[in-house]
Amino acid sequence: MVRATDKKSPREAVEFVLQLLKYNDNNGNPYSDVYWLSALVQSVGELEFGQQNIISLPSLLKRIDRLLQFDRLMPSYNGILTVSCIRTLTQIALKLSVSMPFLQERVFELIKPFRSFEAVWQIRIEASRALLDLEFSCKGIDAALSLFLTYLMEEVSLRGQVKLAVHAMRLCQVRLGSGSEDDIKGPTLLALLRLLESRKAFNNVFLRHHLFCILQLASG
Repeated sequence: MVRATDKKSPREAVEFVLQLLKYNDNNGNPYSDVYWLSALVQSVGELEFGQQNIISLPSLLKRIDRLLQFDRLMPSYNGILTVSCIRTLTQIALKLSVSMPFLQERVFELIKPFRSFEAVWQIRIEASRALLDLEFSCKGIDAALSLFLTYLMEEVSLRGQVKLAVHAMRLCQVRLGSGSEDDIKGPTLLALLRLLESRKAFNNVFLRHHLFCILQLASG
């Protein structure tokens, strides 16, 4: 993405992306444009907002919300459009966590329903990962790992369990790399150890591997 001298996205670039979203029309085309729309939505997440372009943010969020509603009515393949929307909303909320802290809570509540088991597993896992990122940003690694344990116990698919564990491991790596003083509390470590010894971990070798890595990272 192009940047101005202040390291923010030029207003013209933001407006250009907004116009593409606003006037996208696939009527008459026998082929789906869902991959184009998904890429376009993800480009919104790459934008850097500042004083010159923040005025366009509500319109962008409105367009993303409409695409979410559209994908509910006419689901895309593997929920790819919803996945892109969830990912982009999370990126925006994390980037603006200092200037607009209330946005994280609103995005959290918006994404939470997508963890429903009625959704395809790709959407459910993406929503879970997004919520873990937001929890980590707001409350730290201990809260994020506690939420991870809750989500993991609810997840029935082996593939979904592994993806959640990989994401939790990444958060531990981020915390370790940042040199944060944010500690993982005893009850959370104990819960991780119990999970490592559980039948769920025994039946999923990849999950067990990543749980072991999480514990290694947690120990510093």
